[in-house]
Amino acid sequence: MLAGGAVALTHMAPHWADVSLYDTLDVLWIFDDESVVSQYYFSDDLNESMMVTNGIEDDHNPLTQEEVKAWQKVAAEASHIGVFEVVDLTTPKTSFLEIASAA
Repeated sequence: MLAGGAVALTHMAPHWADVSLYDTLDVLWIFDDESVVSQYYFSDDLNESMMVTNGIEDDHNPLTQEEVKAWQKVAAEASHIGVFEVVDLTTPKTSFLEIASAA
């Protein structure tokens, strides 16, 4: 759990982000009005917590099959969640509006 226990993160996320034990996991939170970077130390305790949570999730699924299919459809269509290896936070030389108006 990240963000003070408010956001669940799959146990595979550190692997997808190429984060090893004792590394720092950087998370870029993108909101409508701001973007924030948080850093989480990927310790034995965090890894163990994620594995235990994953085991509980695998063992206990309170959703019906219809709900599972509905959430799978939502996840498949989601365009707002992703794991990125590199994010360029520098200011672009050309703004998005200039690029869009030139097209």
